[in-house]
Amino acid sequence: MTTIIDELGAHLRVGVHRYWALDWLHSTTGLDWPHCSEILRNLGAPVDEGAIAMIKNARTFWDRLEEFRRIHTNAIRLGEIDPAVGTWAYVEASELPGWLSGLDVPLMHRRKSYLVRVTPCGRPFLELDFHGFPSFRALFRVPL
Repeated sequence: MTTIIDELGAHLRVGVHRYWALDWLHSTTGLDWPHCSEILRNLGAPVDEGAIAMIKNARTFWDRLEEFRRIHTNAIRLGEIDPAVGTWAYVEASELPGWLSGLDVPLMHRRKSYLVRVTPCGRPFLELDFHGFPSFRALFRVPL
């Protein structure tokens, strides 16, 4: 753990933002968010409760996206989905409320499942690009 704390201190000394440092420490060590926040506070980089919640939600979003990408990749391997250019994720509609709370999919675009990818929409912004499954027909976008 000392090596990780030393590495974290080095990141902070070169100007890494404390929010990134909190996410890095949590992802690297598996420590819970409050303990990671306490370590950062002891290193002179406090993170308030609101920011912790925001970072935790962002980490959950990206972890779930990675899980959905693995599902898509496995479905390709099993021959259930044709491969497409780019990095795609397969998401069941039932997963959307837990992944993107507050998302209200327009009635005309509701499907049982979606193919989703992250696309740039002008620096530094990203969007989630939702497509129908299995058609790949573009349906709607959600800004991140």
